[in-house]
Amino acid sequence: DEEPAAEMLIDRVAGIELNILRKSMPAIENLSFSTGDLIRNTLARAVFIGFGIAFAENNLKTKILI
Repeated sequence: DEEPAAEMLIDRVAGIELNILRKSMPAIENLSFSTGDLIRNTLARAVFIGFGIAFAENNLKTKILI
């Protein structure tokens, strides 16, 4: 990747979100590894989309103010 730091950040945030999900839903601990990995990957995509939306919104606000 050209931006490994961003990828690591997204992965770390997804891991934090998964830990929060595990604490709020203890039944998740009993799921298979592949299901947990699927949940983590889905969270990572959601985090990536959220960062993308925030980045775009920030750029739009900056362009409007100029």
